[in-house]
Amino acid sequence: ILSELLCAQLDGEVKNKRDEIRFVKNILKERNKI
Repeated sequence: ILSELLCAQLDGEVKNKRDEIRFVKNILKERNKI
């Protein structure tokens, strides 16, 4: 059970990191347009 909780927590962190990277990429794209 403990390992399952850890895996779920890691999955959440990875998703958050991906969202952050996507967010940053979008900002860079907008900057390049200007």
